[in-house]
Amino acid sequence: MKTLKSPFILLVLFLSLSTMAFAAGDKPKTFTQKIQAALSAPKQLKSQSEKVTVCFVVNADGNVVEANAKTQNSEIKQHLEKQFLGLNLCGLQPCVTNSITVNFVTQ
Repeated sequence: MKTLKSPFILLVLFLSLSTMAFAAGDKPKTFTQKIQAALSAPKQLKSQSEKVTVCFVVNADGNVVEANAKTQNSEIKQHLEKQFLGLNLCGLQPCVTNSITVNFVTQ
């Protein structure tokens, strides 16, 4: 009976880890798309393109409580940080610094 439990436990462990890995693989894409859709390009980017990395932290409710845009342009920095502070990203672990690179391309 003991040998029967051991393979069963290993199978359950394998399936649960596989499911968690699959779910974790979907989240970054989903959140990246959600964030990109929620952001608007600043007026200062009318004639140029810019790639900006934003580090942010969410609380237990998923509300962004800290945002830091890494760019030399202070107007773009303020614009992005203000937008991020209005986002709700339920599903991310609270009190962990996340980052995303936003690529604004003018057309």
